[in-house]
Amino acid sequence: MDNNIVMPPAETKINRVFLALRTCGSFTRFDAERQLSDHCLPSTISEIQKRYGAGVSRKFVTVPGFQGKPTQCCEYWVTSEEWIRLKRRKEEAPNSDQTKRGLQNVQD
Repeated sequence: MDNNIVMPPAETKINRVFLALRTCGSFTRFDAERQLSDHCLPSTISEIQKRYGAGVSRKFVTVPGFQGKPTQCCEYWVTSEEWIRLKRRKEEAPNSDQTKRGLQNVQD
């Protein structure tokens, strides 16, 4: 993942991470710490799933950890099919609570 991502401002950490998943692709907890100032990505992902009904994909990956030793963590992303589903849901119910809380970040 690119370490020099410039993100547009977002009101909340949840929206910032949701937007980053849309515009930048995938993140591990370490990427999110460095690039998004999110100190607990797994909890943020859980909240995105609960709050917006978004399906967030994940897989275990091995990355350099403390003193360069390998460690496992999850890499998270939202598939293009899921973004299409969320966009469709936003169009069908533009005044729903989920849309008001953050599906406005779902774009083409």
